[in-house]
Amino acid sequence: VEDAGNNGQGYVLETSTCDLGKHYFYFRDGTGNDFNSSEQYRFSVTFTPFSSVDLCECNNSFSSACPIGICDTVLAVISPWFNDFNPFIEDEDFYQIELAGSEEVNVNISLVSPNIRICVNIYNSSQVLIDNFSGNIGQALNFNFIPPNDGIYYFKITDCNDNFDSQNQYELTIGCNLISSTNDLEIDKTVQLSPNPFNDQFSIQSEHPIQNLQVFNAIGNQIFFHEGAGFNEIKTDDWQSGIYFILIQTDAGLVVRRVIKR
Repeated sequence: VEDAGNNGQGYVLETSTCDLGKHYFYFRDGTGNDFNSSEQYRFSVTFTPFSSVDLCECNNSFSSACPIGICDTVLAVISPWFNDFNPFIEDEDFYQIELAGSEEVNVNISLVSPNIRICVNIYNSSQVLIDNFSGNIGQALNFNFIPPNDGIYYFKITDCNDNFDSQNQYELTIGCNLISSTNDLEIDKTVQLSPNPFNDQFSIQSEHPIQNLQVFNAIGNQIFFHEGAGFNEIKTDDWQSGIYFILIQTDAGLVVRRVIKR
C-alpha cells in the first residue's frame, strides 16, 4: 500500500489485512526536495482486531471459508474491507460445514442490520452452486435445506443490496434442529442454568448426578471442561461477552444449553 497526503496537512490511513506478523511503515517527503523541517511529526497506529467484532472476517473466499459445526453460533458483520484506502464494493462471508445427506437442516440468520438484505448461496464440496435464498431488508432469514449427499458444504452470506457498511453483527446458526431432535441430545428440563444471560458467573442445578461438563464458544472452541460432580457455580471472569454452549453429561443423558454472557 502506498499513498501520499497534502503539503502541511495531517494524514489518516485506514487499511485491512489478514496477514499475521510484522508490518513496516516507511515515511518520506512526497515532494522529493524538502527535507529540512525542524518540526517533529507524530505517528501512531490504532489496531482494531477483527476478533472484537467478527471472528471470521478473513473468510471472503472458498479457500478461506470459516469452518463451523452443527449449532455453532457465529457473530459476524457485513462491512467494508479497506485496501488502498478505498473500501471494496462487497463483503462476502464464506463458511464450511459438514452435513449428512438427506437430513434437513435449519439455517437461521438473525440480528440483521436495518440496511442489509441477506443473501445466502449454498455450494457443494466441488464449489458448485446448488441452492440460494434471500431475505427482506433488515429482517431475519430462516429456511430449511436438505443436503443431497454427505460431505462438506459452503455457505456464502452477503448483502443483496450492495450496502456493505454495517457495523452490526448478524447471528448465524446451522442445524440446531438436529441437536434438539436427537434422542441422545435431548433437552432435559431437570437441568437448570441461572442466571441467563449472566455476568461473572452462573450456577447449575441438576436432578441427576453430573458426570462432566463442557463449554464451547460461538466458533466451536472448547474453553472449559470439568469432570465429576461437586460443583454448581462456574466463574466466567475471563470469558468474553457472547454466546456459549454448555454440554452437560448426566446419568440420564446429555443436556445442551445455550447461554449468553453480557
